[in-house]
Formats: sequence, C-alpha cells, structure tokens
Amino acid sequence: MTSSLDYRNIDYRGFIFVVHESSGLLLLHCTRKKKKGPHFQLPGGHIDDFEFEAAAKASGGGNAQTQLLEAAKAGAARELWEETGVDMRNQLERLQPAALKSSSAQKELSCEIKRRLFFFLAVTDDDFLSADKTTEPLVGPLGTEGRHLRIKSSVEHSGFDFETDPAVSVQKLKKHSGGVPSQALSMAMARDVHKSRGKVGISPTITGKTERGLDHLVAPFPTITGKTERGLDHLGEVDDPPVLLGAESSAKKREKEKGCFPCFC
Repeated sequence: MTSSLDYRNIDYRGFIFVVHESSGLLLLHCTRKKKKGPHFQLPGGHIDDFEFEAAAKASGGGNAQTQLLEAAKAGAARELWEETGVDMRNQLERLQPAALKSSSAQKELSCEIKRRLFFFLAVTDDDFLSADKTTEPLVGPLGTEGRHLRIKSSVEHSGFDFETDPAVSVQKLKKHSGGVPSQALSMAMARDVHKSRGKVGISPTITGKTERGLDHLVAPFPTITGKTERGLDHLGEVDDPPVLLGAESSAKKREKEKGCFPCFC
C-alpha cells in the first residue's frame, strides 16, 4: 500500500533523546564533518522509503500523521541500532513522541520541527551492550559518566558521551542537523517549566514514583542525577513551603536544577 505522504520529495528524519536512568543524555561524537568540526549528535537520521510503506500498510492507508509518526519511530529505532547497537526495533512502544509544542491547530505533529521528529527513550544498564551480547568491538563513553556502559560505535562517529545537564546539552547539539535538535531540547525545557509552575511535587522519576504519589500524572522521563529515590531535588522537599525555595541563593538554585531534564510529556 502506498503512503499518502510525499516522502520521496520531503526529507523526513527521526531522532531520539536517549536518557539513562543515572548517567544522563546519550550524545554521539562526530569528527568526520570537516565544515562543522567536532560536535555532538543525537542518535537518528533519515527515514527510509520502506519504513513509510510499512507504516502505510499497517495503518491501512489511514491518517497521514499517524503514518508519519510510525515511520519516524521505526526509522529512529533503526538508526539507533545502526549507530550504537542498542536495539529497540522490536520495542517501538518504548519510544515516546517528545511533546515539544501544542498539537492543536498545528500542521506539524507536536514532536515535529522542520520535518524532524523527536522521541524520548528511557534506558537502563540492561539496554546497553556487553561481551555476552555481541562479538563486535565495544566502546565506552569519552567522559566519566556511565563508564561501565558500552555501545557498538558506527563509522559515522568517533565515540559517545553522557551529559547530565540539559543546558549544556543544548549547547553541545547546536551544530547537529541545523541546530534543530538543540532547539527541540530548548522547547521541551521551556514547556516543562511552564507546566510545572505552581505544581511542586509532581515530577516523576524513572521508577514511576512521584513525590506526592500522583501516579496518574507520571510521564516516562527519569531524573538524571541518580542521587535520590524521589529525584525532586530541584523542586525542594515536599513539606517546604514555596517561599523557602524562592529565598534560596541563585547558586543553590542552579545546583539543584542541574541535571533535571524535561519530562517531554
């Protein structure tokens, strides 16, 4: 069945914010593009024709946006596997569309910016590679975060790293894909701040727990520091009145906010 999308003339791409429960956001290091110089990238890339065709067949030729979302999810998972060896091709339900903007009255999907679609994937140690899973050479991160984790690096990249600070991640991604991944992360951060105003204590952790037990509000995004079970350091203790949080020094606020990625929900 033919897709109703003009994918042969439009360069759609899919990217994934891969976030480890304690090590942070996975970034691939690219040194092979001379014009850009060394820079970091998200896993992802072009969505292939066969992925659009499979999405059209699965949907029975239905809604074009549904086809695009499913094709992008499959393409992003394939690229993740090709670039890292982390295999989500048969676990596509784990890739959650990143809510970057309101979808109402928009021609684009809420996870789409300039023909690029973004997904969130929460990962644990078990999702990474080890000697008993593959015979191919494995590499560890460039930095100190997640030093026990391994991936299969592709020829496109010279290594990978983890970043625990979302603001630093925004800067590191500015040279990737026209700066759109950086823009997407910034939008998610701004949207998360807007949603969290006046809602202290509902930010989730990877375990699905919330500070006030509001499990029905949980979104699939972890805290990054891995230092607390509840993971709400940036919001203050549950019994602390909001005025105490506002009275803290700017340095303390920045320290608490560091490492808290947006929920993308």
